Amino acid sequence: MQAHNTPILHPNAASTWINQLCMLKQLCVLLLDEKLNIRMSSNACQAYTRDVIASVIKQFAQALTAPHTNKPITFTTIDDNESLFLEWEALSLPQDDGSMHYLLLGTDDSHAQKLEKENHTLNYILTKVPGFIFWKDKKLNLIGCNENFACQVGLDSTKAISGKSNYELPWDLAQTERFLRDDIEVMTTGQPKLNFEEIQRQADGTQATLLTSKVPIYDIHNRSTGILGMYVDITDQKTIELLQQLRKEKKYAELADQLKTEFIRNMEHDIRTPLGGIAGLATILSMDESDIKRRGYLHDIVESAHELLTYCNSIINYSQIAQGKLPLLSENFSIRSVIDKVITIETPAAHMKGLLLQFECDENVPNTLTGDPRRLQQILLNLVSNAIKFTHQGHVSLNIQCVEQSQHVAYLSMTVQDTGIGIPADKHEMIFEKFNRVNPANSGCYSGTGLGLGIVKQFAEELGGNVTVTSELGKGSTFTCLIPFILTKE
Repeated sequence: MQAHNTPILHPNAASTWINQLCMLKQLCVLLLDEKLNIRMSSNACQAYTRDVIASVIKQFAQALTAPHTNKPITFTTIDDNESLFLEWEALSLPQDDGSMHYLLLGTDDSHAQKLEKENHTLNYILTKVPGFIFWKDKKLNLIGCNENFACQVGLDSTKAISGKSNYELPWDLAQTERFLRDDIEVMTTGQPKLNFEEIQRQADGTQATLLTSKVPIYDIHNRSTGILGMYVDITDQKTIELLQQLRKEKKYAELADQLKTEFIRNMEHDIRTPLGGIAGLATILSMDESDIKRRGYLHDIVESAHELLTYCNSIINYSQIAQGKLPLLSENFSIRSVIDKVITIETPAAHMKGLLLQFECDENVPNTLTGDPRRLQQILLNLVSNAIKFTHQGHVSLNIQCVEQSQHVAYLSMTVQDTGIGIPADKHEMIFEKFNRVNPANSGCYSGTGLGLGIVKQFAEELGGNVTVTSELGKGSTFTCLIPFILTKE
């Protein structure tokens, strides 16, 4: 049986050439006779089992019977575990008796195939692993990444990342330089930077929170050749943590509110009532006391008790407002009647300080309106009393104007102006915060809870309006409320 598709080696050269081939350690040589029996084999063939050699001969026999292709017979022997990879080429050796021998030359490529298989497996793992992975050379140019990273930076494949720098990726300049600073730190120190959080701005403008790690890469000689970076998007996790924290803080806030409510309730019954009794009894005693010095002491007791009662009432009133126990009214009222009540209440305090208390209501202000007179009165009382408190000489004025009027609504501008101590420009917003004061209580200059202007702002906004202030330190203040009221049908 002669294979027409195998190269023919001249018999005179065959014997010497075969002996030389058999001495090559890396080459497997099998000399087969016409019946495919083994006539000679090289030492390298001894590394393989009889089953492997039998499989080689079987493959060759099948190749001999295959259709003629005018090409040398080549085939590959692979075992069941794919740990063996032998590539064969056959030569025909015609003999003097007319028979045909065959020389099979095999190269063991198992190690290379194993490395290729391992590299394929490793590359597959790297490209498919969750999260984002990239690696760079010592010049910090990208040389590889996984599919997630390639997709995030807008590349069609992982191979397209090779040779790119951070400046070619869709990060802004600030982010790019921040990422590079971390890379340089890892390269220069040789120390990994593990599990640190950073913010990444996406191309669509959104932000993601990343948990990032970067480690140096070393070659077989322990020389640094680049860095490996890995990160995962923990935005959802951070959102969950934030929600959990908010729930916890909400729970604490509700508990604090409950304690505050209980305290206010106790204040109303356990503090305000005894203070009223102290003030009343001290007043009675002072009426029967003939000693001027003792009468002065009793007067101080009465004044102190009334001051504490004022504090308690302010806090209790605020608590009622905060708890929604002060409903928003919608009733007909006389704006001038409200103003008269405010002036009547505040006139004694102004006279005691020698201040001129002025008020003016323009003729174009409708006399009867629909709204919440209780809130309006409290707004004006707080503004006027506050102005009197912080004014030592000069005047306090209240001016009401109708700045705009439609068929159904009148917009009233209520201005309280004083010649008092004024407010620093950087405190204009702060004064409307509840329990906040420009002059702290411990300074001893001015008493109060710091609730007055906070309530003014809240009530003005509840009525659909707003309050503003213009003031200069040492030159007085002007507070203006602009509030809409419904015109009352005649």
